[in-house]
Amino acid sequence: MDIYKAIREGKYDNRELYPGPKPKKPILLKGYEGLQAIVENEWLAKLAVYTAAKKKYQDAQNGTMANFKADALQYVGLTDHPKASKAYDLAWDDGHSAGISEVLACLETLAELLLD
Repeated sequence: MDIYKAIREGKYDNRELYPGPKPKKPILLKGYEGLQAIVENEWLAKLAVYTAAKKKYQDAQNGTMANFKADALQYVGLTDHPKASKAYDLAWDDGHSAGISEVLACLETLAELLLD
């Protein structure tokens, strides 16, 4: 499969949903120690759920980007090149703000220099 087609079809999209905003720590007031403990325990439970969901999202994202990196390096012919990782890092720095298609375009340019 053509890698540009795979990008358009969403092969490298993260399927996990981002968990949303981090739960805010409640403001605790003096004189309500019993209530404070309950509120703080509820917040800690929400924080644990959020942290687990965020880790799941980040793990999925890391796996997706590792697959993209491997496919991109193979596509441009740098899989076994000693400078492959550095070339990918440079392409990522230059292009990721515009999307992974731009990362691939930058990587193709760098590959031309390395393979000549």
